[in-house]
Amino acid sequence: AAIPVKWSPNSNFLIYEKNNSLYFIDLREPEKSIDLAENYRKIGIGTINSVHWANEDLLVYINHDMIYKIASNELYTRSLYADMVGNGTITGRLTTPLDNEKDSFVTNKDGNKIVLIQNNKTIQYLEISNTNFSFAKTLFSYPFINLPNGTISFNVFWTPENKGEQLPLVWIEVLKTGKTESYLYKLKKLDSTTSYYFESVSIPPYSSSPKLSPDKKSLSFFDDTALHVYDIYSWKQTAYFSKESVVKLSASSSLTN
Repeated sequence: AAIPVKWSPNSNFLIYEKNNSLYFIDLREPEKSIDLAENYRKIGIGTINSVHWANEDLLVYINHDMIYKIASNELYTRSLYADMVGNGTITGRLTTPLDNEKDSFVTNKDGNKIVLIQNNKTIQYLEISNTNFSFAKTLFSYPFINLPNGTISFNVFWTPENKGEQLPLVWIEVLKTGKTESYLYKLKKLDSTTSYYFESVSIPPYSSSPKLSPDKKSLSFFDDTALHVYDIYSWKQTAYFSKESVVKLSASSSLTN
């Protein structure tokens, strides 16, 4: 099982789950932060699925159906004075409450677009209006009812911004006959419209363990025979390694040639 923690992209803060509540640790001064009682470091109720770091300075938190944004430099203030200032800045609402045991979400870098995975069965692409209690607008919804039975996991990666918008790549892994079978979809927008659709992206059979490069321009993964690296925008292969069997990989630096 995954450890219920989430690091900020710059590793300055760590969010952790404890007894259905979320807390933070300031890793710039870890001893001072840990010495501070947990109730003064509390973000709110929920599981680790209730939060996502949009970028190194912005945390998005969902409590039931309410969507909050919390700037990293406001974590102490929000925690100390939660009774007066609340859990964060309310930026919208979900039409269906988040089930933080079964659902998960990720946002783009600005925190105004959400990819919501509901019970590993349905994906929604939502737009937050940033107008307090307004409901998030559903731009795209797709049920994965045609996938084979098995243990399904999702990874969402954001493509480089194009025409003012980041669009997500969705990697789906299914356990089938003892092996991991993967599918990759790219959300695309019809030109001059507000309509979106899913396009299947070709990947080698039995691919697994996708990793995004730090510059967010390349995606790497491996299969039974090789390590592959693709340019996320054009989806052209930029690197290939097949001399030895790959067991694990970590994207610690740019993987582009």
